[in-house]
Amino acid sequence: MASGVPVVVTPETGARVGIRDGVTGFHAPDLQSLTESVRQLMSSETLRQRISTAARVFTCDKVWNGVFEQLYRTYEWGLEATGSKPRYRAITESQTSS
Repeated sequence: MASGVPVVVTPETGARVGIRDGVTGFHAPDLQSLTESVRQLMSSETLRQRISTAARVFTCDKVWNGVFEQLYRTYEWGLEATGSKPRYRAITESQTSS
């Protein structure tokens, strides 16, 4: 995204955070969707440039600490949703506050 490359992600990809479907990339729930998304990007210069620009703007607007905080919140939400208690938070906070 930082290079202005449109992203097509699947549910198995951890990098879905920040991908807004149809805006900064595409979410493809299955192989057919993945193929169709890539075909759309290959066949439409207008779509490819619009998504490329939005992806680049999105990533350039972020700082690494903010990106990781968002990722940590996503992990924390996932753990809590499954009934697990996050244990990494204290380590993260002590590393970022020094």
